[in-house]
Amino acid sequence: MSTTTHLSTARPAASSGRVPHPRAGRGDPAPARPNLERQSITFTIGLYLFICTALLGTHLVASRADAAPGAPTTAVTSTTGPGATPSGRGTDPVQEVTP
Repeated sequence: MSTTTHLSTARPAASSGRVPHPRAGRGDPAPARPNLERQSITFTIGLYLFICTALLGTHLVASRADAAPGAPTTAVTSTTGPGATPSGRGTDPVQEVTP
């Protein structure tokens, strides 16, 4: 007599080797398992958005600090005579400015 099992023979359902879930047959759904792939994608997107927000905030704070110095600058006006030369091109290194 042969002890090999042929593929054409059907296996009984009871000897499938799987243990049924304790809630099976009671109508209760099985508890959901964590979806690690979805969690990792959500974490990566959240981290990316956090980094972008932090960089944007740092950029805006730094640009406002550069644009608003402590003392306001005022325009310097001067009245010059007919012998004035263009700015920075005169022979005299010291130019007198009068308000």
